Amino acid sequence: MKILLIFPPGERRVRYPPLGIAYLASMLEQVEHEVKILDASLENKDTNEIIRIINKFQPDIVGINILTPYYHYAKSLIQEIKANVPKIITIAGGPHVTVLPVDTLMDTGVDYVVIGEGEISITKLVKKLEMGESPDDTRGLGFIKNGKVKINPKRELIKHLDSIPFPARHLLKIKKYNKATIVKQKPYTTILSSRGCPFNCIFCCNVVLWGGRYRQRSVENVIQEILNVYDKFGIREIYFPDDNFTANRKWIEMFCDEILKTKIDFTWRCLSRVDTIDHGILQKMKKAGCHTLEFGVESGDEYILKVINKQIKISQVIKAFAAAKKVGLNTRAYFMIGNIGETIDTIKKTIALAQKLNPDHISFLIATPLPGTNFYIEAKKKDLIVDDDWQNYDYTKKAVSRTEALTADELLYWQDIANIMFYSRKRYVTENILAKLNLSSLTNRYDLMNILNKFRYYSVNLLKRMLNIYGMV
Repeated sequence: MKILLIFPPGERRVRYPPLGIAYLASMLEQVEHEVKILDASLENKDTNEIIRIINKFQPDIVGINILTPYYHYAKSLIQEIKANVPKIITIAGGPHVTVLPVDTLMDTGVDYVVIGEGEISITKLVKKLEMGESPDDTRGLGFIKNGKVKINPKRELIKHLDSIPFPARHLLKIKKYNKATIVKQKPYTTILSSRGCPFNCIFCCNVVLWGGRYRQRSVENVIQEILNVYDKFGIREIYFPDDNFTANRKWIEMFCDEILKTKIDFTWRCLSRVDTIDHGILQKMKKAGCHTLEFGVESGDEYILKVINKQIKISQVIKAFAAAKKVGLNTRAYFMIGNIGETIDTIKKTIALAQKLNPDHISFLIATPLPGTNFYIEAKKKDLIVDDDWQNYDYTKKAVSRTEALTADELLYWQDIANIMFYSRKRYVTENILAKLNLSSLTNRYDLMNILNKFRYYSVNLLKRMLNIYGMV
């Protein structure tokens, strides 16, 4: 069958390949279906252009990946497909669909929803459709039949992740993903070494998506994928977007040892937790090509950390950032503004901690109660959610909930204040920009671009935030 998999358009342009649909594509190709991927967000395609592409390719099936902020666009696209090419079978999947399968079916008019891990479910669904058989008993599916919604039992998670073929990157325009800022070498891509997380923060969808289970690929399998993208696509940098790449110390040590054995020239960065690293493992990671660690710190207040079940202490945060800097690794800190219990005082503590840590990169994000999370459930109980339009569930620039002490607008105000207070400091400019401005190391244009990007953020974005605060934009 001919299948088109789509990542829908939206306000935010993606910076990384959509690994979820790329994995689905590789599974479908493995059983000899003709598959194409359209990243409409990357290519800035509107609904009309997507319909023209569909008419040209003439697929039997269109599958759409739905993240919560993209729901509005995905819904519009599904309805346009139904109106213009009604014979095409439509399938929706992704985190939003997994959490709200009934709502998605009833609201969008999509033919099938795939719930949870989709590789096996979509393969079995397509096979039954191809054979002219009813897929009604297929696990992990939802659909409407005779006017009634039916949600089948979930499919068991894949036990051995090594059994899944590598994502179908040949169907993506890999080198067009070039907008990420924390990059040492280009071209770059992403590789996922695990699924799930052994922790249970209230704002995270892990429990809903993966049942609280943490599964990891073998070191050998991940190394094979690195060599594959290195040789086939000329990739020179990897971003590991695992929820916690350093969760398993033994695995990380083996991974670093195997990377060094390959003797290939590539760099990488990853997401980590402050309580899973120390000086020794950081040294090994840096030697193996790691240049940046990204930590979810979330708050500078111990009470808020307890509320969100982060299970870390401020002392651990300070120790981890100091250790990373000591071995010469760059750092990025993610903070959240607007968790349950947040006040002006707790926000000020968060800003103070950010200044003390002085990471190379920082993100002050608005705490967003994504559907299905414990955060959403608690915020709903406390009547803290003020916006139910899914397209506004964008934690970078919108607030859809308040706290007991602060309104949504006040949270956005403090997000701006936090950025201004962090980036306008002399210490940030001297330590994170000027001290690292080593002209003798500018051996290629990417080194220069990284430095210019920092100055751009410091000047242009800071000016925009100040104008926003004073109501001038």
